[in-house]
Amino acid sequence: MKTKFYITFITFILLVMTLLFYTCNDNLIEPSNNSEKTKHGHEPSWSPDGNRIAYIGGATDKEYGLYDIDVAANEDPRKIVVPEFASNPDWSPDGKWIVYPRNGDICKKKADDDSPEIQLTSNAENFFPSWSKDGQWIAFDSNADSPTGLRFVWKMRADGSDKNRIIYSPEEGEVRTPDWFPDGIRLVVARNLRGPREIVIIDTSGNSIARLTNDGISDKCPKVSMDGLSIVFEKEVNLGQIFRINADGTELIRISDSNSTDPDWSPNGEWITFSSYSSNNYSPNYIFIIDRNGFSKRRL
Repeated sequence: MKTKFYITFITFILLVMTLLFYTCNDNLIEPSNNSEKTKHGHEPSWSPDGNRIAYIGGATDKEYGLYDIDVAANEDPRKIVVPEFASNPDWSPDGKWIVYPRNGDICKKKADDDSPEIQLTSNAENFFPSWSKDGQWIAFDSNADSPTGLRFVWKMRADGSDKNRIIYSPEEGEVRTPDWFPDGIRLVVARNLRGPREIVIIDTSGNSIARLTNDGISDKCPKVSMDGLSIVFEKEVNLGQIFRINADGTELIRISDSNSTDPDWSPNGEWITFSSYSSNNYSPNYIFIIDRNGFSKRRL
């Protein structure tokens, strides 16, 4: 009896250990094929209500454009008609507008109707718009008034007025891909400091407040969580890895392994969306979500 009991007990323990092993290591939860609806998607942006993700997608030139998808319902993506090519969308805080670069200009369009887009810039090359949390300002990077052609961070009113360059440091290098903190006073940027881009926090006067990374590896596309406590960004290693770091520079955590770009936060700060390439030639690419600690990954 004792021998049988021990065999049963050991078998049970081995079964439990096996289940734990696969649970811990197979934390990338892939959905069924019929739920994978974002074909060839990249540059995702989470809506303020947490229900939708806007992204750039399309497998052909005819299909290419700005889309959004209901995250919870996982319905078929809805194409938001914009003229020609758009990139790097960002939502207004009320969820009514989407701002994006198109042909080097910053434009905005209502998210839920077919009204014409509104062009907000008209000279130079302008990219990576970020809407402030109070809805009053849009930050972006631009090579306007830059004899060297280097790009630096600007801001403008949401209607395109009152354009001002926040920072200009051609002797050090570009300052790009801004994102607003909730306080409307600080921005996180990717800044060249006579070397690879690093993640830096600046204020709206262009003063550096904190340097968050300094490892000789180029970093870009930082995004601030809605509570202002965490920043997610892409590190240019292994064709892109997503990292999370506290806004005070502590607790650097890798979220994804490779082939990962364009991170953005869910409004509740529990999830991160990003695009991932299935091969080393950057095509095709798909939209994923993953929890803030790098688990429960699934493709949309």
